[in-house]
Amino acid sequence: MINNRGVKLTVGFFLLACLLYMAFWPKERATQNANEMDVTWVRMAELAEACKNYHRIVGA
Repeated sequence: MINNRGVKLTVGFFLLACLLYMAFWPKERATQNANEMDVTWVRMAELAEACKNYHRIVGA
């Protein structure tokens, strides 16, 4: 049986990590002429890839 408390803590931790990642994204990685929406989509794509990798590693 899955420990619901552990799942909630894990999901909460990664949501917090994702918010911090997006908030403190290094601005120098974005090009000077990039549209902010494009930069946001790139961040979300990288975040989704990181989540997929995490799920693959932990076997979720």
